[in-house]
Amino acid sequence: PRRPFSPNFFRIMIFSIIAGLVIGAIAVYTLDVLDDRFRSPEELQMQLRANVLSMIPKHEIRDGVGARTLQVHVAPKAVESEPFRTLRTTLAFSEEEVSRIVVTSSEPSDGKTTVLSNLGVSYAQAGRRTLLIDADLRKPGLSNLFQMRRMEGLSNVLQGDQPVGDMMSELVQPSGVDNMDVLPCGPRPSDPAVLVGSHRFEELIAWAETAYDQLLIDSPPILAASDASIMCRQVDGMIVVIQPQKNNRRRVVRAFAGIAAIRTKILGIVVNAVDPREEKGYYGYGYGYGYGYGDQGAYDEDDGNEGVNETINLTSSEQLGAVTADSVAASNPPAAPPLENPETRRAA
Repeated sequence: PRRPFSPNFFRIMIFSIIAGLVIGAIAVYTLDVLDDRFRSPEELQMQLRANVLSMIPKHEIRDGVGARTLQVHVAPKAVESEPFRTLRTTLAFSEEEVSRIVVTSSEPSDGKTTVLSNLGVSYAQAGRRTLLIDADLRKPGLSNLFQMRRMEGLSNVLQGDQPVGDMMSELVQPSGVDNMDVLPCGPRPSDPAVLVGSHRFEELIAWAETAYDQLLIDSPPILAASDASIMCRQVDGMIVVIQPQKNNRRRVVRAFAGIAAIRTKILGIVVNAVDPREEKGYYGYGYGYGYGYGDQGAYDEDDGNEGVNETINLTSSEQLGAVTADSVAASNPPAAPPLENPETRRAA
């Protein structure tokens, strides 16, 4: 230069800060787009407009079949069983009685069957006569879990011409847990949605209410079929099981939008397979999709073992306490009154 040049360090610094902020914002936005998962229970509640009822930490499913694989039955006093009691407790505080519940998920393999079965054991241990109904007629995880896949069950009742009560008395099976029975799915029908929307399904629910205190219905995932929404016409509400580390956020939001459109009552969300070592972000690894329902891929009834092989893994009592006590405290009551029999409540 012809004359001395002095760089404007202040201007350079301002431009550098602005450039850094812009690049950082772009990076955050890009990561958010690429990593399309829910990052916290608060984000779940805000975007889905539903309460988190309980958070189930990861633990390895026990070997065996039937009741021997259910954590709450095998070790009812263990800390691993506490999240299922938390779920039962939260439901006990509902403004209205919730004795008929559909348990579903947004996508396959989210753990709905395992959650439903352990919740059923929790109700049974509290003295409530409980019936589990396998209404996932396409992929019967509950029937597989209890080794009842080849037995007659729900589809036989809904397609039969005998009185519903007579058929139910014959087809309901003991689960191996006191106070808890199971109605298997039965043979796979050609159009499950028509059956669960029939008058006989309504009669079935009415009969079950007279014989049991608590009904838990295992239904197909929301994005897989319309069955869950149809069944909700006959029940008190729906629980949706979500695995945030594997579920696509946009798909889950879309599923909940579909539920809201038909005015189905959502009792709340169960966050399943939470890694206690990642309390704040709790997602330190990738996710993906296995098989699909409907337009998402093939759907073979013979490969259905959703209730048997889902993982819920846990590492230590301290970590579980952090998840169930601290993370859920904001949305769950601190304690529950003893669960009472519906007949006693009505008499009062």
